[in-house]
Amino acid sequence: MIKNRFKKIIIGTLLSLLVFGFAYGLFIYFVFFYPYRTSWVSFDSSEWQNGETKFDEDIRYRMHKDLLKKYKIVGMAEADLVQLLGPESKTDKFKNWDLVYWMGPEPGAFAIDSIWLLLDIEDGKVKEFKVMTD
Repeated sequence: MIKNRFKKIIIGTLLSLLVFGFAYGLFIYFVFFYPYRTSWVSFDSSEWQNGETKFDEDIRYRMHKDLLKKYKIVGMAEADLVQLLGPESKTDKFKNWDLVYWMGPEPGAFAIDSIWLLLDIEDGKVKEFKVMTD
């Protein structure tokens, strides 16, 4: 009876260590090795305009911070913005916004959403913008 109890304790301990080790290994992989660490790139208008055709890439997302640094988006004329970014993305989402640009899948190990650049136009100029996930 003591031997059976001892066997159950040993098996339970080994299974617990195995499950914990697997979970810890997954954690280490997703924190240090999964390729979602974003490398920011310089904004390039032609790359941005071609970025929507590459659904699995996040080139627009990776350059949006530089876009916002280089250009004063709020107050920019709509025509200038469209010349810079190209035509807006075709989507039924975000109907309350005047211009909508898909920037790619959200970064991360468990990405299920997309990231969007949303712009509100008033009197032919950008009044407001937001970067949002859907």
